[in-house]
Amino acid sequence: MMAWYSIFVSLLLLMTTVLAEDRGPVPTGPPKAKTEPVVDVLHGHKVVDPYRWLEDTNNPATQQFVNEQLAYTRSLLDPLPGRDKIHSRLEQLLSIGNITAPQPGGPFYFYTRREGTQNQAVLYVREG
Repeated sequence: MMAWYSIFVSLLLLMTTVLAEDRGPVPTGPPKAKTEPVVDVLHGHKVVDPYRWLEDTNNPATQQFVNEQLAYTRSLLDPLPGRDKIHSRLEQLLSIGNITAPQPGGPFYFYTRREGTQNQAVLYVREG
């Protein structure tokens, strides 16, 4: 049993080494977000939010941080083998759209529908 374990670990190390060589330089890590604590008092309790500044999408600092995060993510994902094949298969599956089962709410029925490549589903309401 130990022989199989040793073979498995050896193959895992070999695979890791081969994949690491194909990726090129390893990123040092994701960008760090600065902290600017904002304190709110809710029902008598202090709530500190050090990342409130990220909620302002028009803030140039927020946009820069998001761009740095995106660049870091792309540096990890883009070199992975087989991404194009996975992307095309997901595109096929997601382009068919979907419709949810109706949910009753009083005299109304609610459901969502997404056609083909729509980004967001649309909420529909029917009476009766």
